[in-house]
Amino acid sequence: MELYIKGKFSNKERFEIYDEFNSVRYMVMAEFGLGHKIHIYDVYDKEIGYIESYTKGLHNQYKLHDEDGYIDDLRHKFSFRKSRYWLDRLDWQINATNFWESHFDFICAGENIGEINVDKKLLKEGYFVTVKYENDELLALMIAMCIACDKADAAAAAAAA
Repeated sequence: MELYIKGKFSNKERFEIYDEFNSVRYMVMAEFGLGHKIHIYDVYDKEIGYIESYTKGLHNQYKLHDEDGYIDDLRHKFSFRKSRYWLDRLDWQINATNFWESHFDFICAGENIGEINVDKKLLKEGYFVTVKYENDELLALMIAMCIACDKADAAAAAAAA
């Protein structure tokens, strides 16, 4: 399964997520502020998940929810080299594989179950999210959106400095 987030995530409050056939798969509505809240809808306009951000230490943390309730907290592990995230309850690790943080791997119980590739073309940014198992698609999408929020917040902080 492959999903694509077109354009810079931080510039839009409402946007669509496309599948590998360029069909709309999800719709997203974001509320940006001190704490981000991101709602995810299916193509029938039914909310199927949401993300809430909160600050703990130096980095944002994210509470992930699907239609059944709380899933897990996505935590950012501090590193001077490459970003690392993890979901404790689900035993997922999300690791940047290069210094530019344009590629992340999803690891669960030692198995690579997906990836995020950041596509930068003509000053636009997009995210390709690929997962091995269909039931991990929504969670992988949520993680990609959290990473996009982190990148947008870091860029805004650097611009303000």
